[in-house]
Order: sequence, then structure tokens, then C-alpha cells
Amino acid sequence: MTNDEIKQKGRKYYFTEYNPDWVRQYEELKKIMSPIWNKALAIKHIGSTSIQGMSAKPVIDVLVTIEKMEDFEKEVKQMTDLGFTCLKDYIAPNTLNFYQTGNEDDKINNIHVCELGSQRQRRFIIMRDYFRAHSDKAKEYSNLKQRNRDIHPHDYVSYREAKNDFLDEAEKQSYLWWFEQVLPQSWSRETCYEPQQKEWSSDNPSQGQCFVTTLLVNDYLGGEIKKAKSSSGVSHYWNRIDGEDIDFTRQQFPENEVFSDIHMVQRENIEENSRYNILKQKIQDKLK
Repeated sequence: MTNDEIKQKGRKYYFTEYNPDWVRQYEELKKIMSPIWNKALAIKHIGSTSIQGMSAKPVIDVLVTIEKMEDFEKEVKQMTDLGFTCLKDYIAPNTLNFYQTGNEDDKINNIHVCELGSQRQRRFIIMRDYFRAHSDKAKEYSNLKQRNRDIHPHDYVSYREAKNDFLDEAEKQSYLWWFEQVLPQSWSRETCYEPQQKEWSSDNPSQGQCFVTTLLVNDYLGGEIKKAKSSSGVSHYWNRIDGEDIDFTRQQFPENEVFSDIHMVQRENIEENSRYNILKQKIQDKLK
């Protein structure tokens, strides 16, 4: 076990009930961060303190979303001058993390600098929005954290490990929920399969969107890609994730549609196109 792992294992931690003042604390931090991170695409409140009703460690997490990672020497100096400690690639590759401690050396503020569309950035936003929209899941997570705290009061590493199964499933469900929200808002005639573009309308927004949608969902969630022929002879694609078929564009077909020649295709053998790039950008813009 490394010295850092030993330090984390014995790290003090505690929870409080949701405190509405956390929003004010975030707003104050944002005022300080905005002139420093003037290249940021967005500065957002994330983490448990950003979710109404959730108990949490009283640490304000802030996400600074940037277009592309740089050295940010000037910004790093400004942050350290304010009393923040800088860690590079701490939470994930190609990220910056700044933390600030209080009088008892406990963390009170965490600033995460991530590229737009990176795995860590989208996870921060999508899981936050999922818990905000599902108060029952937020409550379930709060209860789990408290149970784990009771079991591992002086072992922060074990406490975090005990949350992994719940968070892994919550992450998957949050992405699926998020795609259900943002895909219909992002589909358009220009992302539709070319031979069907003249027929496309907002009344049937998923028409001709299966190919680009399946590729994008695979980018975010992995898994496998399935391909089949519809009764009209048009190819149809969908995702298979953890053994479950996920088809976000199935509604473009009649309920009794029968597909034939169903088989798996390899992602690396599929060529991306301009429609994919357009949809990818539209979806990524939802993360700002």
C-alpha cells in the first residue's frame, strides 16, 4: 500500500444533511473562479452538494469545462495564490484538480478542470442531472452512504469501495435516461439517413437516425452493435449493453415490425460520417 493509499484509508470524513447554503457557497466560488477561468465554456456546481435533499460531505465540487487542456500556468498560479493545491491527472488523465482545506485540514472545496465531452466531464454532468431528476435514487444513495459510513467510520477507502456496485449501475441508468432526453432534441433532417431526409419530420424524429445514434451511444457506453434488415430492406442498428438490447430509434418502425438477418458488427469496421459528427457535436453541446 502506498503512502497516499494509507493516508486515504485513514482519512477523516463525515456527512451532514442537505444544506441549502451549499448553493450560496457555490455561487461565491463561481464569482472567484470566473475571472481566473475566463477560457471556460461553463462553470457548474456538481457532486452531492449540488443535489437537493442529498446528504453529503460538506465539500463544494465545481466543474470547470474547457475546450482543450493546456498548461494553464497563469491560472494554476492564481489558484495556488488563493490557497488551492493543484493536482494534475489526479481524478483522470488530462485533468486538473484543485482542492482547498479548512481550519482542521479537511477539504472544503474541489475544483475539477475537464475537457468538454471527456469521460470524466460527461459523467459529472449526467449523473448530477440524473440524481436531480430522480429524488428516490438520490435518497437511496444518501442512505447507502450513511450505512457505509457506519460500517467503515475510520476507513475512507473501504467506504468508497462499498459504493462501487451502486454507482456503476446508477451511471449506466443515468446515461440511458440522459440519452432519452437529449437524443430527440438533437435529431434533425441533417442527421437523418440521406435517402430518408425528404421524409423526415419532427413527428417521427427517430426516422433514419439509427446508425449515427448507435455509434454515439456505443462511444459513451461501450457494449456491442447489432444490425438487421427491416421489412422494407432498410438496415437497422441498435446497441447491446451488458446483455440487454437498447434501441433508441425502434419507434420509427411499426410495433409489429419483424427484423431479419440480425447479427453483430464490429465498431472498428464501421466508418463514421458527417451525420455522425453533426449529432456528436449536438449531443456534446448538451454537456455545457
